[in-house]
Amino acid sequence: MDPVARPSPLARPARAIGGALIAAALTASLVGCSALGDVVGQQVGSAACTVGSGVIKQTASDVATAAADVKVNPAAALASLQATEAALAVAAVSFTEEPAASAIVSAQAALVELTTIATDASNGVAIDEQALAAAAENVAKQLSGVC
Repeated sequence: MDPVARPSPLARPARAIGGALIAAALTASLVGCSALGDVVGQQVGSAACTVGSGVIKQTASDVATAAADVKVNPAAALASLQATEAALAVAAVSFTEEPAASAIVSAQAALVELTTIATDASNGVAIDEQALAAAAENVAKQLSGVC
């Protein structure tokens, strides 16, 4: 009998076991890559917070100052808040890991509300001081969640 013509009865289970072992090894290596990716992502997020925490603190200070200035000089406050919006847009590129990324998005949304109040004030609309204080507080709260 020709051994090439007919495979051994053990050949099929051996191939199946070999295939399963290869699949398991590939799965394990992919899980390892995923874990490595998670570690690298955490390190990048940590580095972004280390570098960016000063920027976030300065941004929070600038927002508080601008909110206080809305009553006195709404045009200057509006310009400051618009610059802060641009700074947060740049920061959003650096803060890609959670929860910092979501906090930046929330801070941007809260800042829009405050900027709207400053825009209205610079157009001569009377300021609702409670709404102004709540909007400023909301921005500060969202910024505190970044790092």
